[in-house]
Amino acid sequence: PREMEGKVNEQQVKKCAEALLKYVEWMRESKKDGKKQLFDEVEYVSLVITMEKIPEKRKMNAYSIPVPHSIYAGTEICLITKDPKAEYEKKLIENTVDEIKEVIDVSTLRSDYHQFSDRRILVSSYTMFLADNRVIPMLPRLLGKTAFAANKQPIPVNIGKKKNIAPPLVKARDSTFMYMRGTGVSLGVRVGKTDFEVQELVENIMKVLRVAVTKVPGKWGNIQNIHLKSESSIAIPFYRRLPRVVRIE
Repeated sequence: PREMEGKVNEQQVKKCAEALLKYVEWMRESKKDGKKQLFDEVEYVSLVITMEKIPEKRKMNAYSIPVPHSIYAGTEICLITKDPKAEYEKKLIENTVDEIKEVIDVSTLRSDYHQFSDRRILVSSYTMFLADNRVIPMLPRLLGKTAFAANKQPIPVNIGKKKNIAPPLVKARDSTFMYMRGTGVSLGVRVGKTDFEVQELVENIMKVLRVAVTKVPGKWGNIQNIHLKSESSIAIPFYRRLPRVVRIE
C-alpha cells in the first residue's frame, strides 16, 4: 500500500510478532516457583511509534482504527449515557451487545461515584468505557483523573436518538484508539493481546500502521523507529530510520 512506501513489509512484522510471543512464552515457562507470575496474565500488545519531533498540535480525542481481530470482544464494557439510562437499557435488550455489562447515566455518576474510592472501583471493574458523545465534555469532572490514569478514557460513540444503538457500540468495541496528545515523542496503540495467534497480530498491526502513519505529522519523515511490546516485555523493533547526517563545512 502507498502509505507504507516500502518502509515496512508483512514479513518483517511477522518475525517481530513471533519473537514477542516467544519471549512472553519463555518468560512464562522460566518461572518455576509455582507462584502466580505477571506473565501468566494475558497482556495487551502495543505498537509503539517514536517520532523525531513532538507534534505541535494536540488532539485530545482519539483516532479510531477498526481492526480485523477485535481486542475487546469478550471483555466487560460499561456504557455511560444521558439520563435516563432506562431508555438505553431497553434499546440494548432489543439489540444486544454482549460485552455491555452495565449502563450508567450522568445522574448516577454524580450521585454514586463522587468519592475517589468509588470511582476507582468503577474503573477497575471494566475493561473499556464507551460514552454517548453528548456527555463526553462532562466526564473529566465526573470521573476525575481515575479513568484517564488507567488508560480507560471513555470512547465517544454516536448513539444519539438512534433506535438501534448496537452498530456504533460494536464498531467501537472492534476498534483500537490512537491519541496524539503532543506530550512526547512516543505514542502507543494497542494492536492485540498475548493470547492472539501470530497472524491475527500481524493483520492488526498492518491495519493500524497504515492508518497511524497518515496521522503522524510529517508521516514517515517524522518516524524514527517502531517497536512492538506487551505490558511487561522488552520492546522489539521492526523499523528504524538511520540518523540524519549533518555535514559540517
